[in-house]
Parts: sequence; C-alpha cells; structure tokens
Amino acid sequence: MRHVVIAGEPITDIDTTGAQSRRDLIDDLAKGDVTFAFAEIKVPVKDRLRSYGAYREIGKKNVFSTIGHAITEYLEEAGGDPLEWVDDYDGPKKTPKG
Repeated sequence: MRHVVIAGEPITDIDTTGAQSRRDLIDDLAKGDVTFAFAEIKVPVKDRLRSYGAYREIGKKNVFSTIGHAITEYLEEAGGDPLEWVDDYDGPKKTPKG
C-alpha cells in the first residue's frame, strides 16, 4: 500500500480531536512511506483543516476533487493505465477498416 485516500464528502466538520487523530494517522502512515490524501472534502472542512495547519501537512497535491481524480493521479504516478480501474471501460475502441 502506498496511498490512503479518505472520501471526505460525508465529513461536515473536524474538531481538534479529529485533527489530532488525523495527524497521528499521517505520522503512522509516513513511517511506512504511505501518503495520506483527502478527496471530495467540502470548503468549510478545508477551511477548518487550514486553521489547524493540517492542510499544509497533507499538501495541496494530496487533496483531490474526486476519488476518481485521486486514483487516476496515483495510477499515472505508478506508470499504470489510468483507465484500468474504471469498471465499465472496455478498452480502446476499434474502428472498422474500409
């Protein structure tokens, strides 16, 4: 495992206890060279993370607009095909000759 992405859409607020738990998790993951990221977090939650200094710790590059965007970025980073994770992708379209 190289990345942990939290789907943050259901998160409506982060208090100081939540911020500390997140910090502890990031520290533990970093020991194993695993990155922590958020996807789909709401603006008020981003603002709260900024006020705790957590947004800077996570890094802007590890805050994604969607889960799909996070997966695509990490697959591209690893040299994989960003479309291989999409369930309904049937591969390149073949065009008829002639």
